[in-house]
Amino acid sequence: MPDESLEQKVDRFLNVYRKAGQAFMNLGPDSDLAAHKALWHEVCELQVEIFERLIENPGALIHYDDPSRIKEAQEAMDRIWGEVSGEQLVEDLSKGAYKDLSFNLTASYLENAKQLKPLFVAVRPSKEIERYFAEAMEAWIHGRYSATLILCWSVLENLIKERVSSERAVLRLGQYKNFRDLEEKTCKEWINSAESSGLLRPEDAQNARKIKKLREQAVHKLQPIESDQAHDAILKTKSIIERLLTPVSAPLAKQPRRT
Repeated sequence: MPDESLEQKVDRFLNVYRKAGQAFMNLGPDSDLAAHKALWHEVCELQVEIFERLIENPGALIHYDDPSRIKEAQEAMDRIWGEVSGEQLVEDLSKGAYKDLSFNLTASYLENAKQLKPLFVAVRPSKEIERYFAEAMEAWIHGRYSATLILCWSVLENLIKERVSSERAVLRLGQYKNFRDLEEKTCKEWINSAESSGLLRPEDAQNARKIKKLREQAVHKLQPIESDQAHDAILKTKSIIERLLTPVSAPLAKQPRRT
């Protein structure tokens, strides 16, 4: 299925994997072994196809229409993603194990790519946020760590503003009477509002502040960003994205702000 999106491919994998598991549990003397083998063959083929797609698009942001299946999809991707180490991937690629992956991919690219698991969300973000996120992942795999950090903050800044500015968040904030009041807020105030409204947990808000501070140091003081700092920023950014893009039907409980 050449036009199949990554979301559709993951969904098809889950369906086939479930069928194969059920067929295995029901195996008996009269079972159709050929059909059973065909199911597991399709499972294996889809695993390879998804793995190749994720290597080409590391850290992919995957929007799932059915929030109830996100956990199942995450567990499946953990299995697929965790079966091959970065070193093993380099070796396998040199042997032509992945026919759809370019042999020209460098070892450093593959090692960095393997550190970025896909991220599943139930609410699709704006195109701008998706673009910033994809650019942050690309910067990471090519070793541009300052750019990674700066783009992570761009993701968070825009996403926090979007969520706080939504009608549901405005109703929670109360003290802001209209959107003009919101537009005049500083980045610090946006984070504080997201925290006080319950959109962000205190630890998420603190992580956003740390990324913002590192971004300012990288931009205004030209402070170099190390790989571990950039990777940590990615993990914290992904955690905050998951927090903010939870289903609207499942509001987050308001938590007291730490002082």
